[in-house]
Amino acid sequence: TGELAADDTIPETLLPILQRPMREQLPALTATNELFASWAADMSPALGRSLGLALSVADIVLGIWLLISRRPAQVLALMLAFVIGYTLAIAASLPEYWMDPFGGLLKNGVIAVAILFAMSTADRS
Repeated sequence: TGELAADDTIPETLLPILQRPMREQLPALTATNELFASWAADMSPALGRSLGLALSVADIVLGIWLLISRRPAQVLALMLAFVIGYTLAIAASLPEYWMDPFGGLLKNGVIAVAILFAMSTADRS
């Protein structure tokens, strides 16, 4: 019918479908988060600023490379890896950015989907 479930509950038929990926992937995601958190705890503020600047420059270089590339799917794959990588790093070291009113980290999900869409259509010329 297209209607949402009452009280925003998950339908019983969907639970087994959601439980399996969570059972298989959540331990790896949790371990990765813990590794990033310990790495970020040991980082000095100056190193954090330098890393942020380096990643910003890398983003700009990837954007320019995408504009001039004859094989955009490969550049887009690298862009997707960057988005996922820095999203995990920021989530581990600055988890408050998930709640940022301007969508500090949430927007990266939309960006990842846009990159995947661009990858699916990139080499169709």
